Order: sequence, then C-alpha cells, then structure tokens
Amino acid sequence: MNFLNPSVLIGLFAVSIPILIHLLNLRKLKKVDFSTLMFLKEIQKSKMRRIKLKQLLLLALRIFVITFLVLAFSKPVLENYSFGADTKGKSTVLIFLDDSFSMDAQDGNGKYFDQAKRSVTGILESYSESDEIILIPSSYTGYKSSAGITGGITEITDSLEFLNISYKPFKLSDAFIMSEQILKNSLNPNKDVFVISDFQTVNVDERSEIFKNKDAADVNYFFIKTGSRTVSNLSLDSLNVISKIPAKFGNIRMSVNLTNHSESPVLNKSLKLFIDGKLTEESVTDVNANSIAKKEFSFTADRTGDIHGYIELASDNIQEDELTQDNRIYFDIFIPGKIRVCLVGNPGEFRFVNAALNSAQNLTADDNSEKIFDTKYLNNVTDEIFDQDVLIISPDQSYSVNDSKLLSDFLAAGKGIFVFLNERTDIANFNSAVSSVLNIPVIETLNSDEVQNLNLKFGKIDFENPLMAEIFRNRQLNITSESFIDSPEIRKYFELILNENSFPVISLSDNRPFISETELPKGKFLMSAVSAETGFSDFPLNNIFPPLMIRSVFYLNSDFGFTNENLIGRSNIIPVKGLQNIAGMNSPDGISSDINYGISGPSEKFLIMPYSVNTASKGLYFLNDSAGNKFGFSLNSDPSESITGILSEEEIENVIDNFGLKSAVLIKDINDISADINEKRTGASLWKYFLLAALLFLALEIIYSKKLEE
Repeated sequence: MNFLNPSVLIGLFAVSIPILIHLLNLRKLKKVDFSTLMFLKEIQKSKMRRIKLKQLLLLALRIFVITFLVLAFSKPVLENYSFGADTKGKSTVLIFLDDSFSMDAQDGNGKYFDQAKRSVTGILESYSESDEIILIPSSYTGYKSSAGITGGITEITDSLEFLNISYKPFKLSDAFIMSEQILKNSLNPNKDVFVISDFQTVNVDERSEIFKNKDAADVNYFFIKTGSRTVSNLSLDSLNVISKIPAKFGNIRMSVNLTNHSESPVLNKSLKLFIDGKLTEESVTDVNANSIAKKEFSFTADRTGDIHGYIELASDNIQEDELTQDNRIYFDIFIPGKIRVCLVGNPGEFRFVNAALNSAQNLTADDNSEKIFDTKYLNNVTDEIFDQDVLIISPDQSYSVNDSKLLSDFLAAGKGIFVFLNERTDIANFNSAVSSVLNIPVIETLNSDEVQNLNLKFGKIDFENPLMAEIFRNRQLNITSESFIDSPEIRKYFELILNENSFPVISLSDNRPFISETELPKGKFLMSAVSAETGFSDFPLNNIFPPLMIRSVFYLNSDFGFTNENLIGRSNIIPVKGLQNIAGMNSPDGISSDINYGISGPSEKFLIMPYSVNTASKGLYFLNDSAGNKFGFSLNSDPSESITGILSEEEIENVIDNFGLKSAVLIKDINDISADINEKRTGASLWKYFLLAALLFLALEIIYSKKLEE
C-alpha cells in the first residue's frame, strides 16, 4: 500500500492525545481513610479489573478514530492494482472524441458535444507538457493518413474551440484500429486511451469482434459517457426513383422514407422537393411512433445531363426533431442526351423502327432541340457496335463464334440489345451460336396461318414492367381486352422457350411469349417473337408500336443513372459521365481541390472516391476535367447515425467486457475525471474505506461512552 498524500501522516501523532488523557486520569491520589467507609475495601478486585478493561477499550476506539481519519486524508492506494503504470514515466495519451451529429443533442448539462469537450479538458489536467497527447475526433478516423491533433496541452485545448459536429458516424472499431496502429510505435511506458461518446447502439459494429480477447495488458482504457437521454429524431432516407425510364420531358417519379425514431407520433410534417435549387413540389405527411412513412414526389425533366436535387424536411418543432443534420437527402439523376442506336441486319427490316425513333423528336418542347436518337446501320456484327449504346438486331444470317463473343461483350459492358426475329432467321444457328452463349430464350419453331388458324391476340401484359408502365393510365390492369388495347393481328410468330432468367412482358392469348425480357448479370436483353416488318403481323402499324420502341431504347440504354447511396465516411464508387482526365473537385462548401484520380475502362468509367477531408461535407460535389467539362455527384450522411438508441451503463460495461478489456474504466461523472485517472494510474484508492472505518469507530465510541456513563 502506498500514500498519495503522505505528509498528512504526521497527524498520527494526534493519537497521543487520548492516551495522555487516559494516563492523567490514572494518576495516584492521596488516601484518606474514614472509619465509616472502611467497608469499601471489601469491593471485589475482579470488578475493578473490568472497569479498567472498559476504559482501555474506550481508549482504543478513540485511537482508531484518529488513526483511520488521518489515513483517509493521506489517500492510501493499493499498489500493483493498475497495469504496472510507471507514475514517473512519460505517457502516450489518445483521446477519441465522438463528433458525429448525434452528439448535437442536449440534456440538463448542455449539448453532448460541449460535455465531451469539457471531458477533454478534464483529461488534460492529469498530464504534463512532456507527455505525448493526441486528440482524435471520430471524423478523423478512416482518413488514409490522419494523425489526429497533436501538440502540447495548450495547443490541444485551443483546438477544442474550432471542432464542430461532423456527418461521419462513429464506430468503436475505428477507434481501436487507429489506437493499435499508433500505440505499437510508442516507446513511452504509460499508454492511456480515452473514448468519449454518447454511446449509440450503432457505435458497436461487427468489426469490433476482431478486438475480442485482445491483449491490452499495457494499455489503460477509459470510456466516458456524455448525455443521459434518448433524443427524439426524424430522418429522411431510402430515396428511390420509381420511374425506370427517365427521359427528357418525361415525368420522373420518386419516393422517400420519413422515419420517426421517437416514441410519439408526429403530424403534418412538411416535405419539399428541390430540383436544381428550385422548389418543385411540397407535401405534408404524418408518421407514427417508431415507424416509417413513404412519400412520393414527381417532376418533369426539362433537360438532359446532370439533374441535381434534394428533398428537405422542414424543422419546425425541436421537441419532435432534435437532430436536423439528417433532414435533407440529396440525389443525382443523369438523363441521357443523344442515344446511339445501331440497327444490325437488312435495312429493309427497320423501316417502322426508324420511323418510330424519328417520331421521338416530337416529344421535345423545342423543334430545334438536338435529336434524341442517333441511328446507324450495320449489315453484320462488328467491332463498331462498341461505339453504340443500343443494338436492334434482325438476324437474317448465320452467326459465328466471334459474332457471339462480340454480342456477349457488348452486354457485359452494361448495354442493351433488342432482337426482332424474321423469316430468314436460321433457328438452329441462332440457338447454338447466340442463345446458348448469351443465355437467352431458345427458338422452338415458327407457327403460321398456313399451318393452322392462329387467330391470336394479346393476352397478358405486365404493366409493372418498365416498358409498359406509364404507357397506359391503368397500371393495375393485368389482362387486356379488345376494348382496352387494340391488339395487332398476328399471322406468324416464333415459339420461344424461356429459361429461368427470362419472363414475358407481353403474352399472346395462347400464353406464348410475344415480347420477353432476360435478366442478365450486366446489360439488358429484349426479344420479339415477330419481326419488325408487316410480314408476320400488323404490329408495326399498331398504335402501341412507336411508344414501345421509344421506351425500349430508353430502357436498354445504359447511360441513365441515379445515385443517392454515396455516404460520408466510406469509399464510394462514382459513375462518371463525360469526363476523361479529372483535374479538380468543388465541394458543397465551395472549396476547390486539385485531384488526379484515374478513370477505369474505356466503356465503363468509375471513380473511386475515398473518404477524406475533401469528402466530409454533405451535399453536391462537382468534378471537372482539363477541358472544363463537369459532372456532379452527391454525398449523404449514413442513415445509421439517425438511430438514436443509446447503450445503458450496464450495456457499455458488457461491451467493454466483450472487447476483452476487463480492467477498462467507465467514467460516469465527467466532473471527477482526474480522480478516476489517478486511481487507474497509481492503484485502487482506499481513502473511502478508511474514512468509513473512522466514522464507524466514532459511532462505536459515542455509543460506548454513553453506556459507561449510565
């Protein structure tokens, strides 16, 4: 046992006071005999011994009171209780400060983040300028080359004033990974790690398991909890585009989830849609407690290229929504401009296809607008197809192994193919060279009126399929009739055998597929059982043919893009369009930075954007190349940070045990941090026990004294 305040031990001399008093009471008195009192000599000697024993016991109680009281003020500690800390050696101190936006909440002690800053100040009071101290806001974890905030105590204290709430979620595993990397190179004998957080349930992730039973015998861990309550919060997340074929001047529908993370319902919450910075639509919705409300919005795309927007939740009641950082969700939609369409086969088979695509120009509001489709003819499959976006094929020749590979590579590049079979299609060759390689439907046979009286019309139509959705107003109707849709007259058609990845978009009245789609790992594939000419049917003359062809090309085109899942705090893969050599980036804060990230692939262009100080803001970013071209993308906050559930003190201690940090300290009072640090550094403090013993002996002394007087 050791004493942190040994100078107080001089007070032990005070135990001589009751001893002196006792001895003075025992001084020898002069004897005076009275004849009438002589019988007192007959008092039994045994009773006198009991009286002396009681006096000695009272003396002992008084000595114990003084002794234990002095020992308590000398701050005794149990030696060798700590991790063998060298109290005279230097320390390496890591302070992880949770700056995620959940720390923007507050309780009776103020904002959680301000409480955390005060905790840092309390920690610094226990160290000297000679110690190595590193302050690491949680938003710094994950940077490729982040070393935290270093310097002396004064510099770190001054830096607290400039720290702000971030959008990056805090994960305990990030703190452990970073602390392990730093401490393994430290030569100081003492190593202390502090984690200051509100300890949300989402702070603990599966990666934390790698630290289970980790040997931390030479590191002191301290966990400091700020905040004492679960806050109310509303958040926007899960934004999706419902319209699968967005096009210029088309109606684009989207949905967003408004999540209520609170125990009470909320009413009349206002949501607003902004497109390119302009208010486009506003709506009001209610959300039950701990529930999600889905809300739909729509707008008209008045141009091609990048369209940027966000949906915003109006923050009108702080009691219902205490965290506003998740009240806005950003998105980007890329509307393709001119789509390059290649017609492969006999040009005579594409008269009606070409006419339908040319009619698309009438969809634009301005007759002087650039053509939507740029068509090109090829008689055969060649390498030139890779300069195109969509292939429409009328197979009238035999296909080689090389042809099949080119088509396969075209689909693998994420592009689309539409096949219209015709009378000159070689069934055996198509099945062996194309169907088997591309894993698309197989042709069984050709049926015609010359063999049997077909009298076929449209049967079932999948109005949920993007090709058919929104062409007709009644999207709930699943079976057509002559009164609803003018079905073409079908005289010939190929019977197709669908595989497990294929499904009919339009079926005939005999349940055979008329137009089918095949789901592929990459790219899109459509196939028609009739030709694009009038030899098989009057389908090319039917009023459904032009909109179906136009929507098919938009659907098959791979250039459409929608993103909102890029999250702050992780590496994101950004699909880049229209840029070659990226030279710089502008952040939502208006800060420009020079970057020279490369772009992969000639046909697919993706940018890997790591988390850094340049990608820590929420909102719209712009990339630009050396030619001055720009492309935008958005970053949003991680939805997990909006979940406001927190760990109780017992749960935190269980988490610490699961990490294998059996001797870690959970500091519950941020006003007494120094005492907890000193106890951990020097050993188990015993002053409370000594003070309790002094009070106990004092109580016994009082009781015993009164008993003796009686």
